[in-house]
Amino acid sequence: MTRVPGLPLNKADVRSGLLAWADRPNAPVAAVMEQTGLSRQRVSNAKQWALLGNFLDQKGLTPEGKLALQKDPYLETTVTDWRVHLIGSFDGQNSSIQPQSLADWDIWAHIVYSFLPEHSTFTKEELFQYLAQYFDSDKLENPIKVLLKTYTEASAIANSAFLTRNGDTYATGNPNLENVYTVGYVLATIWQQDIGDQVSVLVDELLNSPVGLGKVLGLDSSQVRDQLDRLTEAEIIEQRSAKPHAAGQTPLRRQSHETNYVVVRCWDNPLELLEKAYDQDSVAPNRPLIQALDGILDDEDGELPFLSSMQNWFSNLRPQQSQFAPEGSAIDTLLHLAG
Repeated sequence: MTRVPGLPLNKADVRSGLLAWADRPNAPVAAVMEQTGLSRQRVSNAKQWALLGNFLDQKGLTPEGKLALQKDPYLETTVTDWRVHLIGSFDGQNSSIQPQSLADWDIWAHIVYSFLPEHSTFTKEELFQYLAQYFDSDKLENPIKVLLKTYTEASAIANSAFLTRNGDTYATGNPNLENVYTVGYVLATIWQQDIGDQVSVLVDELLNSPVGLGKVLGLDSSQVRDQLDRLTEAEIIEQRSAKPHAAGQTPLRRQSHETNYVVVRCWDNPLELLEKAYDQDSVAPNRPLIQALDGILDDEDGELPFLSSMQNWFSNLRPQQSQFAPEGSAIDTLLHLAG
C-alpha cells in the first residue's frame, strides 16, 4: 500500500547512517549499529528514509547524497527538507508520476497531489476519511501519523513549512521558499520527470499538471506565477511570448500583461541548481564545518572519498571519546562541538 517507513524521519539518524553506508551500502545492520550507536530499529528506519529520499541506493551514495554530505553534513538546511518532500512524494522509483488514475498513486502522492490542493486546512481525521476511499483503513493509522510528524517535527523536515500544525489542525499555503534556487531545483526535477528533454512548455502545462509546481510547493496558481517571475529574475528560466513569430527567430520576451506564455528552461541538469541552492541557503548552520572538511570531502577525481576519513576527523576532535557512542549518537555530539 505504501512505501512510508514505520517511524517518522529523524535526519540525525540518517546522517549517522550515511557515514556508514557510504563505505559499505550493504553493510550488515549489526555493523552499522556498532558504528553509529543506534538501535536496530533506528538503523533500519534511517536506511528506509535514506533510500526513499534518494540519498542512497544499492551502489552507495547517490550524486544527491554526496552533494548533501558535502554541502550540508548536518542535513539541517531547508534545501534538504524540500528534497525529502519532493522525492518522497514521487510515486514509484523516480519515474514519471503522471497518473493513469488516482488508484495508481501511493499514499504520499495522494496526500500531496490530490488531497492537499482541495484542503488547505484539515484535521488528521479528515485526512484519514479521505484516504480510506483508496486504501485499507486498518493500515492507514501509522502511515498518516508518520507523514504528519515528518512534516511538522524539527528533527525531520519542518523547516520547509510545506505543512504546519496548530493544535489539531494542519495547514498549507505558507511554505518556506526564500531560496529561489530551491524552487528552481524542484521545477527542474519535475521537468526532468514529466517533460523530459523538451526545452520549453506552455505555462498552463506547469500550472495544470496533476503533479505540477503548485501542488509540489503547496501554492495556488497566482503564487506559482510569482515564483516563475522570481526564477526568471534569477535566470533559471525565461518567459517568452506565445504569440506567433517568424521562423528562425527567437520568440519575444513575455510582456507583463500576457498570461499565456512559454516557459523556457535555462539549466542543463537539476544537480546544478541543487548545488546552487545549498550554496545560497541563508541558514547555513554548517558553514564552519564545511570549511574545515574542505580538503577531506573532495578527492582528486572530484568524487566523495570513503567516509572513514570523515569519521576519523570527528574522532580526533575529542581523542578521549570512545570510538563508538551509546545510542543517541556520538557523531551528533561531535558535530555539535565542531559547530
